[in-house]
Amino acid sequence: MDDLRHAQSQKGEAAEVGGNTWHDNFTFEDLVRQEAMLNRRLADLFEVQKQATIVQKPASTKVLSIGHVATLEDVESGKERTVAVGGYGETDLHSVPPTVDSA
Repeated sequence: MDDLRHAQSQKGEAAEVGGNTWHDNFTFEDLVRQEAMLNRRLADLFEVQKQATIVQKPASTKVLSIGHVATLEDVESGKERTVAVGGYGETDLHSVPPTVDSA
């Protein structure tokens, strides 16, 4: 958001200093492109935010559901491993934390 405000404020200055308000004014044209890019990024973030849902903390620690993150302990070695529970076919052992299939 600060980047967008900065681009917008600099655009006015570039238009005044550059002589011709917009024609053959590289600084002004570049700031217009930056503003458009930042507006698109902001719109994308708002779209992601609209689609986000809050995952409630489980009432019981005995049952996990999709979206939960759990730390498991191997009782023999004592090593702990944190995993996220994903939906069917969503196993991704390279994600952080690794995602395991709920099936």
